[in-house]
Amino acid sequence: MPFLKNKLKTKNKWILDIDLDYFFDDNLESRGNQEKNDEYIKNFFDFIKKNLSNGFIEVLTISISPECSGGG
Repeated sequence: MPFLKNKLKTKNKWILDIDLDYFFDDNLESRGNQEKNDEYIKNFFDFIKKNLSNGFIEVLTISISPECSGGG
């Protein structure tokens, strides 16, 4: 995903829920072998930052499961 070329092309506002479990999941087969390297993660969050700033993303939530945060 080239991050929608860093620009959302819609007049609608987005509600974006980021589940941090995605970045900790070692089962790449379930994700279509998506690489989650540093560059991918940086580009993903740069995209979010830009679209929060320009108002396309109106609501942002971030979640993580206890298993991925050292809990159980």
